[in-house]
Amino acid sequence: MICDKYHLDGVEIYNSGHINFKGDLDGNFYAGDDLHIPSQVMTSWIEMDVDSLDKETVLEKLKTGDYELFNKPQTCSCSGSPFMAKFKREKTGE
Repeated sequence: MICDKYHLDGVEIYNSGHINFKGDLDGNFYAGDDLHIPSQVMTSWIEMDVDSLDKETVLEKLKTGDYELFNKPQTCSCSGSPFMAKFKREKTGE
């Protein structure tokens, strides 16, 4: 899915660690946070603009591809978007 398509390899964790919701979609962990302050560099994530942080709205945007990919940023720059969706590949034990 998204992790395989874009080779995402980490979860972008925010300074506060606050998460509005989290779950699993097609074997990939997702979490939503409206703080938009990435605390790590050299990771990959996707970002989307939403009117609300309700789970259904976010999942619909994920399914339709309505998001922007940020791949291994070198610096932390906040673009002002109200929401980030963070993904990581789940360990399968292989």
